[in-house]
Amino acid sequence: MQVVSAALVVEREEEGHILKVQCLMYFVSEVLSDSKTRYPKIQKLLYAVLITKRKLHHYFESHLVIVVMSFPLDEVVQNRDAIGRIAKWALELMGQGISYAPRTTIKSQVLADFMTEWTKIQMPPAAIDQEYWTIYIDASLMKKGADVGLVFVSSLGVRMKYMVRIHFLASNNVVEYEAHINGLRIVVELGIRWLDGWGDS
Repeated sequence: MQVVSAALVVEREEEGHILKVQCLMYFVSEVLSDSKTRYPKIQKLLYAVLITKRKLHHYFESHLVIVVMSFPLDEVVQNRDAIGRIAKWALELMGQGISYAPRTTIKSQVLADFMTEWTKIQMPPAAIDQEYWTIYIDASLMKKGADVGLVFVSSLGVRMKYMVRIHFLASNNVVEYEAHINGLRIVVELGIRWLDGWGDS
């Protein structure tokens, strides 16, 4: 799976700051279809700008937009000898008054800040006085089928072992998925609420 992504950052002057403060407004991302994964890198970069322009056209129409990246995309967009997809996309992007600038350390800092803030929000709150369990999962694929081994260990050291046999033909990845699914079914049946999972997939 390949993904193209772009971040829309707004710069504004704030009191007490010498440089303009950057704020992340939107993060646009799209999973590429099979045919698009074979695009050359330059086309993927241009496509990322294009999907951002299409999804956030109201920003592109009413504000100065600067595309910041380490690749000289402005040369590609302004190339009069371009053909095919690049020419078509460049034509769509030309009328927007988009300018291009090289990426600097300051320009990239907002993404690092965004990831830090987002990670803090997404982290679950620490549980107090809860019994934690650990599950170890391993699966093996053989000619006659597949076996799944599950070991549950409580925070007090209690161990429970389970063996699951899979009676259908499957790839190694499918066997690993089945191992995890069966492990989660057992977790639900046992009423375990706090689980740390370990596997080799």
